[in-house]
Amino acid sequence: MNRWIYYLIGLRFKGVGQQQRYKRPSKFRIAVNIICYILSAIMLGIIFAYGGFVAFLAGASFFGIMLAFFSSMSVGKDLIYTQYMIANEQIKSEKALDFNHKLVKLGYILSFLPLYIITTLALLIPGGYLWFIPWFPFFVIAILLAYLSGGYIEVFNYKMSKYVLCHLGAHAFSFITGTLIRELLIVPSIV
Repeated sequence: MNRWIYYLIGLRFKGVGQQQRYKRPSKFRIAVNIICYILSAIMLGIIFAYGGFVAFLAGASFFGIMLAFFSSMSVGKDLIYTQYMIANEQIKSEKALDFNHKLVKLGYILSFLPLYIITTLALLIPGGYLWFIPWFPFFVIAILLAYLSGGYIEVFNYKMSKYVLCHLGAHAFSFITGTLIRELLIVPSIV
């Protein structure tokens, strides 16, 4: 397994002169980033001034959780892509597939688990059909990402039917769990 990682690293060193040079961010982009950082600091100051320390902690924890979700998705994508490159090179060199199946499965879990958690949490919103407003965009994003990452499945020699069934099962579990919690625990406690 390690020899394929070394092989990929060797390919990177071989192609050092062939890739494009790293472009520095433009002055406009740097200015926009600085303005956004200043506006973020002002918003945090306003939240702290009007809401107090508890509101500041609530906002910081919310954005921390969102950052953890995005980081999880990024790490999962990198795990899948690294194993995809290894499998792709093995196919090109007509060798038997020898990649880490556990890392691929972990990559898919890390990539899609935040989306299913968010869709479940969106279903917990009481008040008629208000849950549909945050739930639908994340549902569409989950379907699009599942469709886009389906191309890797063929390279890993997994069955597409199992992949589709896993996502359908995750959607069904998320929807049923969120609906049951909302209808049995949240709505009765409000009324």
